[in-house]
Amino acid sequence: MLRIKLDEMLADSESLEGIARQIGFGAILIYPTDTVYGIG
Repeated sequence: MLRIKLDEMLADSESLEGIARQIGFGAILIYPTDTVYGIG
């Protein structure tokens, strides 16, 4: 699994979607809102 501190990388969920697409291998991304989303 991959954990990313998104609050240090981006400020909004739109940018998050772009990063998730670049990762593209089922990483779990943790939002600054502490909500966990499974991508992929």
